[in-house]
Amino acid sequence: MTAADDELPPSRFDIAPAAPAGPPQGDAKPAASVDVRRAAGPRDAGRPVEGRPAADRRFDGSPRDRPPFDGRPPDGRRFDGPPSGRRPLDGRPPDGRRFDGSPRGGRSFDGRPPEGRRFDGPPRDDRPPQSRAAIADDLLIGEHAVEALVRLRPERVRELHIWDAHPRTAARLRELATAGDVRVLPTMPQGLPPGPSQGVAARILPFPYVELDAVVPIRGAVPGTLIVVLDSVTDAHNVGAILRSAAFFGATALVLPQDRAAEITPTVERIAEGGSAIVPVVRVVNLARTLQDLAARDVEVVGTVLDGAQGDLRTWRWGRAAAIVLGAEGNGLRPLVRKRCDVLLTLPAVGPMQSLNVSVFAGLALSAVRAAMPPPAAPELASVPPESAAEP
Repeated sequence: MTAADDELPPSRFDIAPAAPAGPPQGDAKPAASVDVRRAAGPRDAGRPVEGRPAADRRFDGSPRDRPPFDGRPPDGRRFDGPPSGRRPLDGRPPDGRRFDGSPRGGRSFDGRPPEGRRFDGPPRDDRPPQSRAAIADDLLIGEHAVEALVRLRPERVRELHIWDAHPRTAARLRELATAGDVRVLPTMPQGLPPGPSQGVAARILPFPYVELDAVVPIRGAVPGTLIVVLDSVTDAHNVGAILRSAAFFGATALVLPQDRAAEITPTVERIAEGGSAIVPVVRVVNLARTLQDLAARDVEVVGTVLDGAQGDLRTWRWGRAAAIVLGAEGNGLRPLVRKRCDVLLTLPAVGPMQSLNVSVFAGLALSAVRAAMPPPAAPELASVPPESAAEP
């Protein structure tokens, strides 16, 4: 053994020399077995050799009088440092603030910019603050709808507002207002409804419904009479578009039930673009009974369906007068209304699409009927100018 070996620290393990192989000979005693138990070292002060810590200490060296470690840092603190009295770190910034620095007491982000503004800056509502409080239910907006009403039914217009219209449009409307004795104001009215007003609005009287006898005499309908009947069509835009088509194809009247149907509102009249000033509208309590009355007045009641049809609208031999019954999208005609129809017709689909919007179907059906049934002679009525002829 060298001098360097004498300076080595004592081994942590006491290993006895191995015994020679083979059985003991003579009086020789068996060799001692290897003892692999850990010997006491410098770090084992106060710890028993069998691997358990001292009675008053833990494996990490901390005193046992502290609470046991449960995954949380000691001393009432978090791993990130701030005291535990604050909100724990869960992906949100501390101190009651958001990642953008704004206080959490404000409105939380829901995909919309704060303070009622759009992402591009302007306010959400382009109308002035005084008109956002309440939308008036007697204001008709839109250049074409207002012009048609002033031209054809000036008695329904209480006052005409022109504040930002095209100069030639404004001059034409003022001329019509003068002829119809309509008051003109150069200001924007309060309670302006949403939508493109084009700088023109009219405060109007409620829509005047008519009776069935006023459009179809009890003694019988005149040749060429065409009635459009709507069953459970509740969308105002569809009703307005159907009114416009009915005016284009010279329909005699539009029949609506009081229940399960849209009323004629300024929104409907705006979509109709003047059709409400041309086509009379009948509002009835019992639609099935009204269909019976029409049949008794020599009007052929034709229901439009997708299945169970008895013929094609384009090839049907139309009589002297007809009523086209249109049902709601999806549900179609109600069973009792369907039962009161004289015949059920359809428009066969050519492509894979098997249904149409009710207003589009109404235009096609009216076109097919008018191709075989000319309209009756009617008193001359001023027509609504086409949109293409109107100024932008």
